[in-house]
Amino acid sequence: MGRQGTFLIVVLVLGLTSCQQNKPVAAGTAGATGNGMSAQSNAGGNAAASHKTLTDLPGITSQKDLASGVVPLKPADVQFYIKNMQATLDRYQHPTPQDLADIAEAKRLRQLQVLAQTKMAEDMKAGNMQKAMNEDMFHPTPEQQATLDRGNALTYNGLAQMLAKDTGMPGGQWDMLSQVVEYAAGVDATTGYGSGDDGPGSKPTTEQLAYAANRRRVAAANQALVAHDAPAIKRLHSLVMQAAADRAQANITQ
Repeated sequence: MGRQGTFLIVVLVLGLTSCQQNKPVAAGTAGATGNGMSAQSNAGGNAAASHKTLTDLPGITSQKDLASGVVPLKPADVQFYIKNMQATLDRYQHPTPQDLADIAEAKRLRQLQVLAQTKMAEDMKAGNMQKAMNEDMFHPTPEQQATLDRGNALTYNGLAQMLAKDTGMPGGQWDMLSQVVEYAAGVDATTGYGSGDDGPGSKPTTEQLAYAANRRRVAAANQALVAHDAPAIKRLHSLVMQAAADRAQANITQ
């Protein structure tokens, strides 16, 4: 098997087993999280949360309604978006000492992952499948995984979602909220709801035509709602994207 095929197998195996919390390849103790909780307790909370359905943050349009395209934004949606993006920009530009510690530790753990993948590929190529599966795989502890998640969010374009989660908003709700608000503000006119009648079929039904008309009406209402804040939304989005890119670049060069 060629090197590329071997590497793909390694990546697949790692992806399938990354959720298993076995013994770590290398010890690494993460510090406290940015909100004052230990990474260990934070990881425990995340594990507990994974066993229950997360509900939408009250007061904000639900993820399902936002995705439907037929429920208009509310003023609270726009206010939350602006507030969270402002906090994100400030956090990128002024990371806390614990943020910097999480970023550094996450970088070290990612390097361990790469080394483990390289070792696995070498042993698999040599035919040592048992060793590759049992000894080479990187198994972060819950504490290390929590630090990885936070460090990656702080390093790359995931901080806005992390801060939204800190308020109690599920990640999916933030993703959909930011998409709808940014589309309404004209941040990226190439994405959004679509017309609602561009699916297969030669002639749309009456219901499909009504649904498409309703989506267009909601899109227009959303644009009217954010019109006053559209310049600020565009500016915030641009600044956050640039700050995230700067942070990622700094992580590469440091």
